[in-house]
Amino acid sequence: MRSRRLVPSSIPISRAALLVAHVLLCSLPGNTKRLFVALFFPRFLALRHCSYSPANSFVLACVLSMSSWSAVFPDELERICLVRLKPEAQVYAFVIVGYREEREIRRLMWMILVGDRIRIRVVPGIVSSKSVILSSIKIFTTHEWMPTKPTIYFHCQGANETILPDVKEKDFLYIFSGEESWQPLTELPEKKCRRCGLYEHNTLKSDDVFDEWELCPSNFVHGKYVRLKRNEFNATFVCPQCTAFGGMTTWKRRQTVLLVVVSIFAAAVMAAGVAAVYKYWRKRKREQDQARFLKLFEEGFCAFFFDGLTAFLSASSICCEVRTSKRCVCCSMALSRIAKAAFSRSQGRIATENCVHPMGLLRRGLPTGQPYHALLPSVTASNGFSRIGRADVFGVESRGISHTPSREYPPSAQAIEDDLYAEADDGARLPGLEPTKPGQKPRVVVLGTGWAACRFLKGLDAKLYDIVCISPRNHMVFTPLLASTCVGTLEFRSVAEPVSRIQSALAGAPDSYFYLANCTGIDTDKHEVHCESVPSTGLAYDPYRFKVAYDKLVIAAGADPLTFGIKGVQEHAMFLREVHHAQEIRRKLLLNLMLSESPGISEEEKKRLLHCVVIGGGPTGVEFSGELSDFIMRDVRQRYSHVKDHIQVTLIEANEILSSFDVGLRQYATNHLTKSGVRLVRGVVKEVLPEKILLSDGSCVPYGLLVWSTGVGPSKFVKSLDLPKSPGGRIGVDEWLRVPSVEDVFALGDCAGFLEHTGKPVLPALAQVAEREGKYLANLFDEIGKQNGGKAHCARNVTLGDPFVYRHLGSMASVGRYKALVDLRQSKDASGISMAGFISWFIWRSAYLTRVVSWRNRFYVAVNWATTLVFGRDNSRIG
Repeated sequence: MRSRRLVPSSIPISRAALLVAHVLLCSLPGNTKRLFVALFFPRFLALRHCSYSPANSFVLACVLSMSSWSAVFPDELERICLVRLKPEAQVYAFVIVGYREEREIRRLMWMILVGDRIRIRVVPGIVSSKSVILSSIKIFTTHEWMPTKPTIYFHCQGANETILPDVKEKDFLYIFSGEESWQPLTELPEKKCRRCGLYEHNTLKSDDVFDEWELCPSNFVHGKYVRLKRNEFNATFVCPQCTAFGGMTTWKRRQTVLLVVVSIFAAAVMAAGVAAVYKYWRKRKREQDQARFLKLFEEGFCAFFFDGLTAFLSASSICCEVRTSKRCVCCSMALSRIAKAAFSRSQGRIATENCVHPMGLLRRGLPTGQPYHALLPSVTASNGFSRIGRADVFGVESRGISHTPSREYPPSAQAIEDDLYAEADDGARLPGLEPTKPGQKPRVVVLGTGWAACRFLKGLDAKLYDIVCISPRNHMVFTPLLASTCVGTLEFRSVAEPVSRIQSALAGAPDSYFYLANCTGIDTDKHEVHCESVPSTGLAYDPYRFKVAYDKLVIAAGADPLTFGIKGVQEHAMFLREVHHAQEIRRKLLLNLMLSESPGISEEEKKRLLHCVVIGGGPTGVEFSGELSDFIMRDVRQRYSHVKDHIQVTLIEANEILSSFDVGLRQYATNHLTKSGVRLVRGVVKEVLPEKILLSDGSCVPYGLLVWSTGVGPSKFVKSLDLPKSPGGRIGVDEWLRVPSVEDVFALGDCAGFLEHTGKPVLPALAQVAEREGKYLANLFDEIGKQNGGKAHCARNVTLGDPFVYRHLGSMASVGRYKALVDLRQSKDASGISMAGFISWFIWRSAYLTRVVSWRNRFYVAVNWATTLVFGRDNSRIG
């Protein structure tokens, strides 16, 4: 036999390249590596093996940019790649091999194959296979724990169908020189494969002298051969004579779908980025234009503000009244921010021209009618100047101020004059909020900032309407998670979203406003709402009354807690409807915990302070009881160990808890609450005293904290309105949420209900009902605005579209740590999916996390949940 001449040589390996490749691999997740391979590195050849991953090609590509010869540590150091990169950027061959012991890696085997003609597949389904020339092989010893230290033997089919001989040496690279020479692998001709002359893989036993790996094309299935042997090197090799893998069509489809999905995602991200940049540019441009206008206005207008007063202020006057007690100064028209700034900057110049006193305001003298001066401090103290808002016009002559006759007043000013001089002051209409004129944008006035109002504001197109929102609070509360804030699971800001973030027009649009005020009445004939500003503690001014004209009025004022007229509820019980309610409950709860540890407290008083009573077994009461019991078990007993045996939670309900849920879910909630330490009491509250509750059966329940959650009913404001009422005392509406007896008035949310003639039942006071009503009405208003071109007084004969239809999506409630109820039935008597337990709790949290108002709140809620899970609840008492 003729044998090849073997010439030993060596190849240097870059240690820096190995280190960098290992760091790159460990710093990237698997999906990211696969994505980069599929998108950017499809032409790198890959030999299939036991733990092959397309990530190897990505890491390989990263290292190839550093040196022509590079080595790569793939995942978990199980394989090593050694690749040669030609100057023309064509990869000729690489084989991934290696071994991993049970405890640690002792050595790694390097091998270069460049010689025989082998067909190696690339990343499946993207690029066709390539022909690679085999010319050399390098072998290292593995299996160090074996005494004989056997060598792994490789043999490859030569170009002339000859066999590579056995290689007995180790740690050398053998370069084959010579042609046409060959030597058989062993002297076992009877065990050779009949097809190709190679030995089959199962001809040698594990205890044989040679630990050989024989590869034969007849052993390949779907183009690859997997070698698995205990305590030996295992790998998967590509068939030398196969050009395609099985299932290539499936791979192509997967790769195509992946590319399409990634392309769509990238396009969406780019579009969102472009839209965000454009929106930011528009906002900055609008701010710059406004600043430029204000600057020009102040510089130019202030110069002649008090010189050409007659020409500029011809249609108005100063109608001020100085009462004999000098308690108040009523200005007929409120100054705007611009005019107020211009007025303050112009006082010095005006004083030099002998128009007014430098520290005074011109007011019409009564009863003499002569102009005189009033000092600014007196004006401020009398609540006149502090309420100045938007500027109207002044009736001023060159030598002073004259009173404009009432017949020359514009309609808005005339109404204000009548109100100013009337005995019963109903408030003045603010300038800019007078009735709109034909051709102007119609004004929509929204009363409230609850679920229905905020969903309506979010969907309303500010390009079609001027929006005015009036509410005693400037934010929306995500009430389903409000109970979690009472015990420190969530922060208060996590469940509150400012209304200006929900509808940005309220913060920046020129004719859209938000007023922190209460609506005291509605004049449907004049299309006006009467408002009174919310009084603030610590400020020396009375509530300011004003009027706002509307083209469309949306009443979403919400509801008040039901007390059923029980004596003492308003005075001694706490409710859970607003953020400040949750703050009060939290402060009271923590205060009782700290007081109970004070010296001198008797055991009876300690038990009373630590007794928390919840009235009402609805979702709010049950969720609060579950949160409170979990807070006691997980936090209070660790941080207040001295009083852990005295604290108790009692839930009082006249009937069954969670009456709207499935029977099985009610029983599950009852068992879980009882197991959590909540005492369930069936009874009716007769009277609430400062420290105890009297039930109808004569029993007495002492309490330290009393939370009332028995549902909601019509508010005093809704009861005072002269509007048709639905069953239950709500504002009656038709199928389109209109109040039928008046024009341009709509009602939705907890304060509205369908009239009897509609044939629809009164919907429950749920957040999902209010939200869907707000969404429906916003879409209805947008359609109306588009039909009339966004102009006022043009929507008399418009198509309203389909009436509102409500479909119940189900109910959810949390009953404690990792437990919740999910009832997906559309009604109480219908059949549907009902579940309870950990999965329901996960669904409950996921649903509410996605339904929170904004991404800001979602981030806060997720972070609060995570910190509570790791560090526990916050039990600090602030305030």
